[in-house]
Amino acid sequence: MNEIQLHETYLYIDGTLIRRKGGGGESAGSVVGYSHMSNGREYKRCCFQRKHYYIHQLVFLMHHGYIPNRIDHHDGNSLNNRIENLRPATQSENIANSRLSKLNTSGHKGV
Repeated sequence: MNEIQLHETYLYIDGTLIRRKGGGGESAGSVVGYSHMSNGREYKRCCFQRKHYYIHQLVFLMHHGYIPNRIDHHDGNSLNNRIENLRPATQSENIANSRLSKLNTSGHKGV
């Protein structure tokens, strides 16, 4: 899979992927993706060439030509897949940008 195949299959509009042609029971022009919970957060996923991907992975690949090991949603909103909101990150950078745990009583990270 590469960004050319993605551009042939999907149209990117403001963080959303739209089908260019029908397939897999979906019609052309429909929004791609279904809700998926992971680590207590909601993400959008889809199936492309018989493999499941997060929408943010495909958006990043369409714009940058590769999928990094981790992609950080800069604003913390896991459903905001606009390319301006996505950035490659290390595990520590991704954790540093995470929200506070429900168990946190101090209001500070790492305490």
